[in-house]
Amino acid sequence: SIFALASAKALGEELGMHMDPRRFRANIYADWADGKAYKEFDLVGRTLQIGDRVKVAVTERDPRCKVITIDPDTAEE
Repeated sequence: SIFALASAKALGEELGMHMDPRRFRANIYADWADGKAYKEFDLVGRTLQIGDRVKVAVTERDPRCKVITIDPDTAEE
């Protein structure tokens, strides 16, 4: 899964709390040059190149489960 750091910040602002990106247990945390939140939603159907050799096809949005409601440091919901 790919999750933007700007998305965590924007979500935290919407909820009025600090949102730790680790909560989303992403495989890749993106820090887009334009700083746009939720940019990962626009990646479906595209192919990303990471470095010289890795290409990742984004085929669908990642459905989330309840684990994102658990604080990664305290395990509290």
